[in-house]
Amino acid sequence: MALAERLADARKAHTLAGERDDRARVAAEVATRRDEEAARAEAIWRGALAEVGCADVGAWEARLAVEARRADLEARIGELRATLVGALGSGWRDEARWLIDGEPAGLAEWERRADALAAAYEAAAAEFEALETERAEKRVEAQRLATATDVIDADTALASAEAELADARRAWWRVQLASHLLEDTFERFRRERQPAVIRKASEWFALATGGAYERVEAVEDDGPLRFDVCTASGARHPADGLSTGTIGLLYLCLRLALALDQAAVTTAAPLLLDDVLVHADPERAAAAAKVLAALAREAPELQILLFTCRPETVACVQAELADASVVTLARWGGAAGPVDRPQRTQASASSSRGGAPRTLVLAPAGDDGASVEEAVALLAARGEPLAKSDFCDELGLGGSDWARMRPVLEAHPRVAYDGEKRGRRYFLAEHGRDDDGGDGARS
Repeated sequence: MALAERLADARKAHTLAGERDDRARVAAEVATRRDEEAARAEAIWRGALAEVGCADVGAWEARLAVEARRADLEARIGELRATLVGALGSGWRDEARWLIDGEPAGLAEWERRADALAAAYEAAAAEFEALETERAEKRVEAQRLATATDVIDADTALASAEAELADARRAWWRVQLASHLLEDTFERFRRERQPAVIRKASEWFALATGGAYERVEAVEDDGPLRFDVCTASGARHPADGLSTGTIGLLYLCLRLALALDQAAVTTAAPLLLDDVLVHADPERAAAAAKVLAALAREAPELQILLFTCRPETVACVQAELADASVVTLARWGGAAGPVDRPQRTQASASSSRGGAPRTLVLAPAGDDGASVEEAVALLAARGEPLAKSDFCDELGLGGSDWARMRPVLEAHPRVAYDGEKRGRRYFLAEHGRDDDGGDGARS
């Protein structure tokens, strides 16, 4: 009985021992798994620390503190940016680009930028306050100006100026229209009728120069219209390189050719020529008279009125046109002097037959010799240089009288002059002048 109990106890103890061994084995396996998990957790932890650049937990905690500070600063910067947008508008980024470009390198950089943004905000706030003050002042000033009389006057003057501007604009358009019409007319003339005028002028210029120049050509380039003359040998010369007398003959031929062309296409109006040969020497005056005679013969319906104060001009025309009418006009004797009726001294042959006169030469009685001698006597009496006004006042001369007398006076052998235009003064020369055809001051 006792043995059986002991055997049962032994079996029970063996069973308990097996259970303990099983539990010990299970506990060992659990411990092993726990160690493996701890090792894996430690590896993960150490890997995480390595990834963030921390050697241990202390460094990790310090890093977390920095990140928390960074988050606070970012929130502060965001608030300041929102404030800047409200104060400066949406364009503030361009104005504060130097504050926000790039990524901050660390906490100190973030703090520096935050301080800079705070300073910029304070400056913007101060500027905004100053602008508000200025706006209030401007508003008061605008209210004062709105009721000021000088502003009302200025508005009235502005309205008047605008009306004048509108009138000027309309006048400008009229002038522009007239200019375009003239340009079109001139262009049509150059295209359709200029060749005939140039041909006739060439013919008459060859007549006037005795064949020295046989052709005139119009030169049309980028500049204004100009003329060249061609000799019999084919040499070409610009007109402005000719002598003054020859240029005068050329342009006289051109004007007379234009007059002939006009007479052919429209009702012929009288052609008025006022001493066109006053600066021509005797040879050129005779040549010009030939051209006038040619015009009179080619256009008998054209009446030519040639005014002159030079008897030699009358003689030149009469030598080429024996039937030219010569009418002598009384010389003007001053403001109180009457003008006598003109007297015809020679009748035109065509006029005597009832037709239109070809050429009418109008000359002052007795030429201007008396006036020139009176001017010389006035210089001798006054004994000082005299101006145009002195002669006109003392001798009762008008503007046209002086214009006719001046070249004769300047050619007088006892008279000298100096100066240009209104500054020209006349005086008696100590010696007679040898006429070399020169212009300008002389003695």
